[in-house]
Amino acid sequence: SVCFSHDGESLLLTAEEKGKGLLYTIPTDPFKGAKSPRNLTWDGYVSGKCSNVSPRAIVFPRPQEAETPSKDCQLPAASYNYFRHPFLGPSIAEVLIPVADVRCLPSGDVFVSGSTLIDNSAYLLINPSNSETPKLVSSNSRNGATFGLKKEQVSEIWFPAADPSTNKKVHAWVVKPSSFDDSKKYPLAYLIHGGPQGSWADSWSTRWNPAVFAEQGYIVICPNPTGSTGYGQAFCDAINQQWGGLPYQDIVNGFTWIKDNMSEVDCDRAVALGASYGGYMMNWIQGHDLGRQFKALVTHDGVFSMTGQLASEELYFPFHDLGGAPWHNRGAKSRSNFADSSLDAWREWDPSQHIDKWATPQLIIHNELDYRLTISEGLSAFNVLQARGVESQFLVFPDENHWVLKPENSLVWHRVVLNFINKFVGLPKFFDGEEGGLEFLGGERVEGEVVKMEAAGNGHT
Repeated sequence: SVCFSHDGESLLLTAEEKGKGLLYTIPTDPFKGAKSPRNLTWDGYVSGKCSNVSPRAIVFPRPQEAETPSKDCQLPAASYNYFRHPFLGPSIAEVLIPVADVRCLPSGDVFVSGSTLIDNSAYLLINPSNSETPKLVSSNSRNGATFGLKKEQVSEIWFPAADPSTNKKVHAWVVKPSSFDDSKKYPLAYLIHGGPQGSWADSWSTRWNPAVFAEQGYIVICPNPTGSTGYGQAFCDAINQQWGGLPYQDIVNGFTWIKDNMSEVDCDRAVALGASYGGYMMNWIQGHDLGRQFKALVTHDGVFSMTGQLASEELYFPFHDLGGAPWHNRGAKSRSNFADSSLDAWREWDPSQHIDKWATPQLIIHNELDYRLTISEGLSAFNVLQARGVESQFLVFPDENHWVLKPENSLVWHRVVLNFINKFVGLPKFFDGEEGGLEFLGGERVEGEVVKMEAAGNGHT
């Protein structure tokens, strides 16, 4: 995201860099000597839009019932949130508030919102004219203290890359328990991100939050293998036609490095988890040597069969990343803007081609409203595990899509996932009630009786 400063003398821009989402500035005058952007932040993650628009509200009379600002405003509708204010009179319809994580103020200062791996929401005030540390105005979680978290839990490691001609090393985040004792060993939770063009960053999430796993008693390691963003375009692009190749080898290299260099990690009690492309990688790992290194695997809405992706409502992903459609061009004009690949090219990285080696206990999660990767992918993986006699569970949310977004469903998701992996590494259950019972699936106790909460979804195991 890019915007002008309030006085127009400089540009503000956000960009990912090595697992962080940083804010930069550069003069608009090319003769002022700046050859590259200058950092305004160095840690955490600033995302979303930059804006130099005044934060005051724009109010429309009710009869206009406008969905966008009037032409006189000359402001893009995408820059605003609409909401109805309870204190406005009946003649007022809507208030529009410019949305931005970076706000240029008339004083010249910049107001920034962001997060870190331990802080769910931080608000900073920055003076772009100097290099002073950003001033923390407010933190919802008191810099993680509300959650019992502290910055000392988070660190970074680098290990050899599979293809040093692109990047010599691969970056990973490490999150340790808040009660970490360096005289003890802790089981490993190896988390693989989705995308695949994405990354683990120094940012907060209510889904796949490394701190949640760390507080169970794991050392959590989140690698950013080939295909990850924020480490150069060549590194991101290198995943093309390499889904189970370079990224897998990066993940293997990371596991080996952890085993050889982190004595506090008990790699004999390791689990691995991932969603979307990370779920694909779990299924790929299951059929390869690395799969035998883990006590349990968790796949959330992952790829089982490459040709199964032809059912996706986002064919861009396989057509782009696998080199084109899985057929040869026989003279007919292609209806896509992608090259024509071959079925063999799709099979090369297909997890279903290696099901004869599946042996590690695995939890499969798949949502019925997922049209990016349809539920047949999860059912197929689970059926293979069951038919092979591999200990396994299947969790489905009929009312969720590619993500689990409803709060009560998220609670069920975490109960199932944490209970599943904890039992294989010797950690206590996260939830000690009856698995599959009403309380486990989102109920609450009211006067001693378990009732379904109003916001609960429909998770089934």
